[in-house]
Amino acid sequence: MKAFSLIPLPVLALWLLVATWQAASWAAPSPETASPPSSGANAALYYYQAFELMPPTLKSRTISGALQSGTHYPLNKAVQAYVRASRNSLRLARFAAGMPYCNWGHDVSRWGPFTQLPELTKAIDFERNLIPLAVRLAWSQGHWNTATKDFSNSLVLAHRLGQGDGSIGLIIEYQTEIKLAELVGIHLMALPPAAISSLQAAFTRLQAPTSAAKMLAGDAQAHLLWLRRAVRTNHLKHLWWGVCWWNKLLPRLSDGGEYACA
Repeated sequence: MKAFSLIPLPVLALWLLVATWQAASWAAPSPETASPPSSGANAALYYYQAFELMPPTLKSRTISGALQSGTHYPLNKAVQAYVRASRNSLRLARFAAGMPYCNWGHDVSRWGPFTQLPELTKAIDFERNLIPLAVRLAWSQGHWNTATKDFSNSLVLAHRLGQGDGSIGLIIEYQTEIKLAELVGIHLMALPPAAISSLQAAFTRLQAPTSAAKMLAGDAQAHLLWLRRAVRTNHLKHLWWGVCWWNKLLPRLSDGGEYACA
């Protein structure tokens, strides 16, 4: 069990900034509930591509070690090569963050509560592993604008995951925001005023947060409808598929561990 420690002042300041944004933007509309644009542009389609284009990090022990603590791990040559190999993923995520509409396309009441898990596991890798390393590397090289954009776009993605189709996404959003707050808190004193102003502007552009109570109520209703349909159509094998993906996701939520299903 980890010992409790005092919260550093920069991290506390960032948390207060997030809280201020949440209070000010509570009534803002959700991008998932808004009407889709006439052009059919959907940010989720670009996020899916960004996740798929990420390099296979788990094949390298060096990179795996970095991903266990992306906020603190030394930016060695292997990490720099990994970030360079992820440029297309980062570009797609930046493009998607600029789109006003994002719908992940999950029908939980029809296909079950596990339909979003494959994408969520990849989103966790992107948010917790790639983004901290990419932002830190850009900061270390003096590329403040690039680092701030990637950080801001990561906040947008985290919020969109939390406004998806289930409470799992909401948990990932909260945990990602904590990781990002830790990342900025460590480097806050070294950031130039322009970078700090850009971070503040990123918070004001975010949509309203989703309440846990609302999300859990929607979960319960959707899961009940799905179970009734599964029993009626004898598709209970989908439950086992879902359990396997759930076992894959759980270690990610706890920052480590091994997979239970292949």
